[in-house]
Amino acid sequence: MINKENWRKCSGCRYYKAFYTKGASAFYREKSGYCEQKEKAVGAKESCELYKYRRPQDKIITLEYLESVIKDMEELQRVFYDLVV
Repeated sequence: MINKENWRKCSGCRYYKAFYTKGASAFYREKSGYCEQKEKAVGAKESCELYKYRRPQDKIITLEYLESVIKDMEELQRVFYDLVV
């Protein structure tokens, strides 16, 4: 029987920050990381009672971004529908 408290892995916790090593052309994720609650190194597959779900990252939309999207859409309409301005 699975212990319901500890079936979640640390790698999915909001307090877990993975360690990376620098390679020749990329960064490689290690199998361990840092727990901000325990303030120590932990394995990615470990689990504890301090687990919290990660919050989904909100996407911020600014007015400048919307204006550039509208300009891009107008340009695409001109290209696909042969509209003359």
